[in-house]
Amino acid sequence: MRRFVLFVLCLPANALGLAIAAIGSLGSRPQWVRREGVLIMRPCSGSFIARHWRYSTALCHVIVWHPDHDEAVLEHERIHVLQAEACCLGWWLLTLVAWSSTLLLLSPFAWLAIYGASCAAAWLGGAEAYRGNVFERHARAETAEPVDDQRGARDCRYS
Repeated sequence: MRRFVLFVLCLPANALGLAIAAIGSLGSRPQWVRREGVLIMRPCSGSFIARHWRYSTALCHVIVWHPDHDEAVLEHERIHVLQAEACCLGWWLLTLVAWSSTLLLLSPFAWLAIYGASCAAAWLGGAEAYRGNVFERHARAETAEPVDDQRGARDCRYS
């Protein structure tokens, strides 16, 4: 029941993620797998998205899992799914408290905006925007991937 409620609360963001993944898979026959409440799209090695986007990416409950990446990368992206769920839940609570239809319309972009703000905060604080943001540092810590210094200098292939 909990998983269903979270999926419904994240429905606008899930629709956006599914649309992006579907557009990225045009012209190929990717493998679509549902695992633990997450829809995973694994493009073919020679597909456009695999050749031009070298990252695995979580788009709420939709993960685009690059064919060159292993299970450790998938686990890293699963942490981002949990982060997106928390963000969507918080956004809905904010919408209810503010009683704002504008906030409701912006809900598909809440996770992206908060992630982007975290990148900006890391960059403004002197860290590398991607590796130094709190979401990436948390995902690396949760997957037992070594996290180097506060500035996020470690080179990795995760997104």
